[in-house]
Amino acid sequence: MFGITIKIIVTAKYMEKQMFISNISEPISKEEYANTNMLFEALNATVRLTNSSMFVVDFAKNKMAYRTDNLIFVDEATPRDIQRKSQNPYWSLIVEDDLAVLLDTRVAYLEFFKSFKAKQKLNHTFVINYRIRLRGRDHMITQKFTPLKLRPNGDLWLGLFCVTTSTHKACEHFAVFGDNFKYTYDFEKKAFLPFCENMELTMMEKAILMLAAKGSTTEQIADNLCRSVNTIKTHKSRLFAKLRVSSTSEAITFVQNYNLY
Repeated sequence: MFGITIKIIVTAKYMEKQMFISNISEPISKEEYANTNMLFEALNATVRLTNSSMFVVDFAKNKMAYRTDNLIFVDEATPRDIQRKSQNPYWSLIVEDDLAVLLDTRVAYLEFFKSFKAKQKLNHTFVINYRIRLRGRDHMITQKFTPLKLRPNGDLWLGLFCVTTSTHKACEHFAVFGDNFKYTYDFEKKAFLPFCENMELTMMEKAILMLAAKGSTTEQIADNLCRSVNTIKTHKSRLFAKLRVSSTSEAITFVQNYNLY
């Protein structure tokens, strides 16, 4: 009896905190909603070109307003995999151990969002990584979020989420970035702090990764950059340690996700 009561209270608390909503006070007209169809048509065109897995959340109605025909992992889930209800379709699959971190991060992000200037509120990206459990197996995914529509007073109305598989091995490396600003989440202080300069790439590291992304081997990169193979290997080793990754493909994905180019 007591166990059931505690579970209900904890679940209610999670649901209350996780509602990624901006408390919109201004009414939204039918005409404004009708105009969102153009946005969704543009997203459909983007999906045709990129085969992306995306969805849009309406924070005024607190529900999903758009989704691509194929949402990676979500469409593979069975009723047995579903555990929680949310406007975010991935919420039902998140591993229990990652929930508290994600909830704290969302609270910190919403507070951080309030401090943004008008242009920053619309032109930024919020990236997180977390585990989902599907048919008894854990999978790491990267979720990118950016606002699509704001209200005149700056409240968040529509938000776009894009989900891909992740090269990370744990719930880590959360960041918010835009033009001329970049912040990472401090898990101890539960706040977003200025991006660590030690994570910035050198010109040589950028050149190596861009060539590697084109499919060049270490030998070809060395020849292209007029360096020895050992020098390229040394730069790669330092880069992997800096980004806390273990391969070139992981480094490329990390740099792309966090806009380090």
